[in-house]
Amino acid sequence: MTPAAGAVAGRLGVLDCSGVSDGSACALIARAEDADKYTDRPMYVKALSMVAGPADGPIDPGYDYTTFPEVARCAQDAYQQAGVGDPRSEISFAEVHDCFTPTEIVLMEDMGFSGRGQAWSDVLDGTFDLGGELRSIPTVG
Repeated sequence: MTPAAGAVAGRLGVLDCSGVSDGSACALIARAEDADKYTDRPMYVKALSMVAGPADGPIDPGYDYTTFPEVARCAQDAYQQAGVGDPRSEISFAEVHDCFTPTEIVLMEDMGFSGRGQAWSDVLDGTFDLGGELRSIPTVG
């Protein structure tokens, strides 16, 4: 936490917490046989998964915020569809929503880029640095 930024909760400061805001994303998808009509460098979707859950973590006294079960199940489903056995070595790009500084660490574990309880060590070792093994490109929002 940067002392000048001000505390929000515990060791989280203003710069560790995203404000409530609107956002959007867009992916234009065409049939594989038509992709070359739009680009000479098509990307192909190998899997698509969505998992919804009860989101009862905040009301469950045993929930410890060290995993987001729906994210972990969704990643496992997508990896199975795509034939991915080791996401750390087989996935070349992932964009994750990091609304709070610790969220990205939890997501790296839930998505299999770090072992359970090891993402913090991977961060300190530079694994996700721009020049690291699994370079991370920070985004705003």
